[in-house]
Amino acid sequence: MIHRYIIHRWVIIIIIIFYVLERIDNLLKSGKLKDVVCIPTSIDTELKARKLGIPLTTLEKHSNIDITIDGTDEIDLNLNLIKGRGGALVREKLVASSSSLFIIIGDESKLCTNGLGMTGAVPIEILTFGYEKIIENLLKIYTLKGCTYKIRKRNGEIFITDNKNYIVDFFFTEPIQDLLETCTRIKMTTGVVDHGIFVNMTNVALISKHDGTVLTLNKKYE
Repeated sequence: MIHRYIIHRWVIIIIIIFYVLERIDNLLKSGKLKDVVCIPTSIDTELKARKLGIPLTTLEKHSNIDITIDGTDEIDLNLNLIKGRGGALVREKLVASSSSLFIIIGDESKLCTNGLGMTGAVPIEILTFGYEKIIENLLKIYTLKGCTYKIRKRNGEIFITDNKNYIVDFFFTEPIQDLLETCTRIKMTTGVVDHGIFVNMTNVALISKHDGTVLTLNKKYE
C-alpha cells in the first residue's frame, strides 16, 4: 500500500522500517520506480540501505524532501506521535519537519485512543554536559512532576545517540496533558536538544489491524 505514495524523481526519507527499504528496492529493480534518492536518518538504516543498493543522498544536498516514511511508538487519533525509543528522535523530527508529506506506518498496538505516553518511555535527548542539572530542571515542568525517569543505557553503558548526546526516558502515570504546552516547556529547557513528542506533523497514518485491513488516518485541516 505504501507504494501508492511514492512516485518518480522524489527524495524519500527512509527511517527504520526494513519493509519500506525492501519495497523501495523491489520497485527500483523492477523499473516501476526511477530517479529516486533516499536519506537515511540513522547509521543502522544507512548500512541496510547500502547493502540493498538503494541510492542515497544527504539532507545537506536535498533540503526539500518530498516524502518521509517512518514508524512510531505511539499515535493518537489526531496523528500526534511519541517517537524516539530507538534513539534517533532528533534526526527523525528534523527530516519530518522538512518533508512535504510525512507518512506513519504502524500496527494497531501503536494506536492510543485515550492519549499519549502510556505504553512506554517518552524520550528527551539532552546534552551530556550538565545532564543531571538538565534533568533537575525538566522535573520542574508541571506535566513532568509525577514522572519517573531513567538515563537510557545499552549493554550496561549509557546510550550515546548518533548526535553524541544522552537520552533521558520519562515514564508517565497518566496520558500527557496539554501536549503543545508540554512540548514548549521541554524544548525551552536549557540543554534539551529535542523530545520525542511529534505534534501536528503527520499527514497520513497507515495502521494495520488484526483482521488484516488497513486503517487510514488523514490530517484534518481547519
